[in-house]
Amino acid sequence: MKISDIFINSSFIPPVRFNLSIKMCEEEITSETRERKFNKRNPDLEGDYRSSSPKLKLNLGCGTKIKEGFVNLDKLKIKGVDIGHDLEKIPYPFRDGEVDYILAENILEHLNNYEGCINELKRILKPLGTLDILVPYSSLECSEFHRRFFRYNSFVAKRGGTSSERIRLYGGLKIIKRKIIFRKGFPFWYNYLFEFIFNLSPIISLIYEETLLRYLFPAYLIRFVLVKAKSSKEKGERIT
Repeated sequence: MKISDIFINSSFIPPVRFNLSIKMCEEEITSETRERKFNKRNPDLEGDYRSSSPKLKLNLGCGTKIKEGFVNLDKLKIKGVDIGHDLEKIPYPFRDGEVDYILAENILEHLNNYEGCINELKRILKPLGTLDILVPYSSLECSEFHRRFFRYNSFVAKRGGTSSERIRLYGGLKIIKRKIIFRKGFPFWYNYLFEFIFNLSPIISLIYEETLLRYLFPAYLIRFVLVKAKSSKEKGERIT
């Protein structure tokens, strides 16, 4: 039974905004089922969402967060940085399909050439390679240094009213994991509970995002784990 069936024999008429949220939730049920099936077919993506034996891991725009076992890339060639390269400049210094795992932590929101960056990451990532992204969530968080913010359905190639530019940019990437992240620790102890509740399922996450809850309990970041499609024919999922 669909969520919308609840209102069939009821005198209650939900507002248009709520109707749209119901439709999105129903689509998310289908999307969540796809994600479970994909995880069963690719058990090596479980856990830390990395390939079981990655050959090349890239820490994109690392700054001072140097990671052992990664190729650390940043604009400034400071201590610990392996490759100095400006991410606004295309192409990146990697061959096609060379990288197994890319970590992009708090970097994409700063770029002017965002589309160029996404296309380059798709180019250098291996088929079934993992793209792990951490970016600001579109709630009340803001910074004068951020060019853009992200929502729960960011990086979805196909959804209602999708433009050809969106399909071109995100096509070939499958979302495997999404998590809304809240500030925690003193004095935000209550956010441990909210983060758990609002990530119980994609439906609950969308209800949070599409209602006043997003403003009453503003989130801090959102994490996306994406996998590059095995072939160019796979164009990603559709969400309305």
